[in-house]
Amino acid sequence: PDSAVTDLSATLKNAFKYASRDYYEFYSTGTSRSLSYYVSSIPKGGSASITLSTTGYDYASGSLIDDDTTRRTNRDFYAVCCKDVASLYESGKLTSAMTAKEKADVLCNYVHQNVKYDYNFKNYSGYCAAVEGTAVCEGYTAFYNCLCNLAGVPMEAATDNKVLNHAWSWTYSDGTYYNVDATFCDQDDEWSYNDMHSHYFWVTNEQMKQADIETNGKARELDSDSIPYAFK
Repeated sequence: PDSAVTDLSATLKNAFKYASRDYYEFYSTGTSRSLSYYVSSIPKGGSASITLSTTGYDYASGSLIDDDTTRRTNRDFYAVCCKDVASLYESGKLTSAMTAKEKADVLCNYVHQNVKYDYNFKNYSGYCAAVEGTAVCEGYTAFYNCLCNLAGVPMEAATDNKVLNHAWSWTYSDGTYYNVDATFCDQDDEWSYNDMHSHYFWVTNEQMKQADIETNGKARELDSDSIPYAFK
């Protein structure tokens, strides 16, 4: 019946949205990905045949990309992140004796030193941030999250698609949730790094919203599907 097809369509869309977000959180394709599917008519006593496919769009080139290209760029992105973290340990800038906050601080500064914000709004991916050195907030977040996770600091992505249209990071440490906005920490063309760092590094939800009001005139709203229950 039509109602069964409608329910199936909703389930597929929700599953795809969830899977895409999880993919974005750590690796970040940095592309808009869409799901297409076809549900065949079901003969009496038969079963449904469902065909699924995904398509990615690369904002930088303005072209569609396939899953093989996505996997290749994600492998390259991950390799660069591994190399960066290993180098930071070898140089002594990261050590196993550091706290999670201390490691996160070193890595936030590393992103600040190695990535420039893309004011052309074409470079969205973690690959763009790590390999090409420029990206918007999604790329900053993906790059920073991957570095942190490799260094032993669990980081996940949070998003606001209502007010600031923005992405950043959050972590749970010593019984508290903290935010790190690697993008806003890097806005040194408008504010000094130290000022923005104090506003947006390792801050609680309320502290972050207050910083938003002071710097942007309005506070972000955290999307319910991208944050832990403690943030609601």
